[in-house]
Amino acid sequence: MIAAMGFRLLAPELGFGAPRPDGWRSATSLGLVVLVGLTASGKTTLLTRLEQRFGGGAILPDRRWLTDQIILPLYRKGRRLTNRIDRFKLSGRFRDEHPGGMAEILARLALPRGIETAPVLFNGLRGENEIAYACRSLPRARFIALTAPDFVRLRRLIERQDAFDKISTNKALASAAGEAVLADAGDLLAPAEIEELRLMLGHGRCALADVAAKLAILREERRFYDPERTVAALRRAAPSRCLVIDTASEDIEAAAERAAAFIG
Repeated sequence: MIAAMGFRLLAPELGFGAPRPDGWRSATSLGLVVLVGLTASGKTTLLTRLEQRFGGGAILPDRRWLTDQIILPLYRKGRRLTNRIDRFKLSGRFRDEHPGGMAEILARLALPRGIETAPVLFNGLRGENEIAYACRSLPRARFIALTAPDFVRLRRLIERQDAFDKISTNKALASAAGEAVLADAGDLLAPAEIEELRLMLGHGRCALADVAAKLAILREERRFYDPERTVAALRRAAPSRCLVIDTASEDIEAAAERAAAFIG
């Protein structure tokens, strides 16, 4: 579907599609640095640190923005989306038709010649299929994969209170669902983590409905993207072009140092 799209401007210095006008170059020819990881794995925080270090670099619009601009208009037909689960469903339709997912969009981006700076950063890709497509179609790209356990990501989602993480539902039903989700959280969390979560709830550090919503986001994401298999696929396909950082065990400043050294 997107292969048939003609060239159009997404922003003053960002194009998408083909054939490209004179003076524009494909993202496939750029030395991109691509952040890889699931929600709340630390990509945005690391990107901020790298932006500070590489003041002359360029940052492409992120996955969320490109989804809004290219993927969702293909399917929503004017329908307003109120939460992330709706977005997952529509982006799932895109993934069924385009196994390379967001990597297919990234490979069709274009920048005008003369403004390319080093590095050109993108946040972000996820999943084996996206990684496989990106490694094939972006031969100059390097990849920084960020990982964190589900419980760490859950706490970050709860703490960051991003409106993007909203799931619209009736509050009473959400609380009842939250009790059920917490009881069944063993598919994502260890017993000790579930007990810690119960303590957080008991001390008022989070609301049951909010926990239920965040667990639903993590569970829905895990249906389609396995972080361990993603990292394994990346190490197989581009062993010399990847760096893996566990953001749960590594301080963000140390992680930024390693990432900066990797970028060079």
